[in-house]
Amino acid sequence: ESEIIYIRLCGLSCLLKLICHPYFYTRIKPDDFLMIMTLLRDPSSTIRQRTYRKLAEQLRDPVCPIELLALLAFAAKEPEREHREQIRRSMLQIIDTRREHIKLQLSYKTTSITNGHKKTNGFDDDDDDDDDDDEDNNNNNDDDNNSSSTIDEKPIDYTLYPEYSLTYFLYFLSKSPAFILYDDIEMLHTMTDYILFLLDALLLRCDTTVGLFYKGLLRSIKSSEDATISPDKEEKAERKDALKKLHVLVDLAYVILSQRASSLMICRASSNVPLPDVYFKKTRYNHFSYLPKDFKIKLKPITITTVSNDTMTPTTKRTNINNSTDTNMNTTASSITIVTTPSKSIKQKRTSRDNEDDKSTKKKRTLPTIKKRKHQTSNGETKSSK
Repeated sequence: ESEIIYIRLCGLSCLLKLICHPYFYTRIKPDDFLMIMTLLRDPSSTIRQRTYRKLAEQLRDPVCPIELLALLAFAAKEPEREHREQIRRSMLQIIDTRREHIKLQLSYKTTSITNGHKKTNGFDDDDDDDDDDDEDNNNNNDDDNNSSSTIDEKPIDYTLYPEYSLTYFLYFLSKSPAFILYDDIEMLHTMTDYILFLLDALLLRCDTTVGLFYKGLLRSIKSSEDATISPDKEEKAERKDALKKLHVLVDLAYVILSQRASSLMICRASSNVPLPDVYFKKTRYNHFSYLPKDFKIKLKPITITTVSNDTMTPTTKRTNINNSTDTNMNTTASSITIVTTPSKSIKQKRTSRDNEDDKSTKKKRTLPTIKKRKHQTSNGETKSSK
């Protein structure tokens, strides 16, 4: 058994090196990532732990393919809680490093655009220079400016964003061998645990405009089908089954996002996010929801920290679930509210308490003056009687 474990882990390390290499990455197929997913479901705990460790080591590089982060999220159903929490912490570190890397790239581009003037050596040119030399220098400067403008105008690769891992994660979940029927309620509950494990890590310190990205991403997946299945008539039933599995996971992810981050999902997104051609093929948008009518989700509240674009300061938002007394009641998207300011009843209670305190202090101040007046009147009456 030890030799088998060693051989399988050696094959995994070789495959990960090929995936992380930019030349061989273009030749990697989706089945290669599904082979890694079989190792993550291995009955041997040593193979699973070492596989997750190797994935986390490769993901330390912020330019590493984002598919590995989607595979790392399969630790949601690990039996050992300590191992599961350790993977969750490593996922948070990976997401933070990727976001910092993207911020550095954006700041570098903004500084290069603002400081895009000509560089001089600090000396003035002589007036007696030849015209030919001036023309040569101008041509060289034009070439440099054109090359720098093409570098600056090149956009950042959207696949580097950690939120893009949801694309591959939903695809890998649809290819799970345990996911047989798309309308199986028990299986959909297990799928919610997988999706929550990834989304909770992504939504912890997210940007305020991330709702537009998620809506556009889910919309584009909903208007596509599995590209790995051939369009032959013989595989028509398999293609329909794969389409239903993929789209029911998209519907489930949308319900989870609408409950988990309702303030982020209020926005309207009409644009689509581009998808990899190896995995997805464009079709008409599917308006039908494949979630069963009896299927309901009960989610725990989570603290979501959003970062605004202008100030870049984190603002925490607490999600409260209404009707907390009914423990057996399933929650819906409307039952979760984002609380950012104290309610009116709390304010009224506070103001009433403050008014009572002010009245009590005024009474205490007026009491000694009343006693003095009574004492003076009593003394005057005694003098008059005398």
